[in-house]
Amino acid sequence: MANVLNNLIDNAIKYSRDSVEITITGDSHDLSVRDNGIGIPSKSIPYLFNKFYRVPHGNRQDVRGYGIGLYYVKSILDKMGWDIEAKSTEGEGSVFTIKFSKDEQ
Repeated sequence: MANVLNNLIDNAIKYSRDSVEITITGDSHDLSVRDNGIGIPSKSIPYLFNKFYRVPHGNRQDVRGYGIGLYYVKSILDKMGWDIEAKSTEGEGSVFTIKFSKDEQ
């Protein structure tokens, strides 16, 4: 779980502006990581957890990576019987929510 959270927080920092705000909330049903980053285009949301997928951000060439972080997160959560969803608005930020039980969806 530490690796999952580390990946989500690291992405929030990498894809934020100069002033980074990250909020982590949770209860017995889910845990959310919210940021004030650059956001993700809606057309990219369905592919976020695919292996090697990287969101095309023309203005963020400085961010390195191979597109396996969110794939890794999803794989770990699947093995635990949990799920993850992403919601985002370009220019406003993203929210990644871990659902502790797939049965509750």
